[in-house]
Amino acid sequence: MAMAQEMLGQIQGTRDRKLMSLVINRPIDRTTAYEVARLLRQMGDIGDLDIILDSGGGDLDAAYKTLKIIRSYAKNIAVIVPFSVNEKVGQRPRVCGTISG
Repeated sequence: MAMAQEMLGQIQGTRDRKLMSLVINRPIDRTTAYEVARLLRQMGDIGDLDIILDSGGGDLDAAYKTLKIIRSYAKNIAVIVPFSVNEKVGQRPRVCGTISG
């Protein structure tokens, strides 16, 4: 856990943006949007936001609602999807897309 927190801190420091790590160990469903909204409220003022997303998928409508909620809190969003949780530690994740509000 300490190594993961250190890596998240390095990513946040390098990109100079707020960072949210979303590891969803169940299918994305309508409760996901509410849980994400709660996390965003706790983060306070958000301008640019990086999201590290590790998810096995789920309901498309729920994922869309979650994105709409995120966009209501953050001006610009970049989603970082790790290649695999089994990849060698220290390998840099790649940004797969940026969403501008």
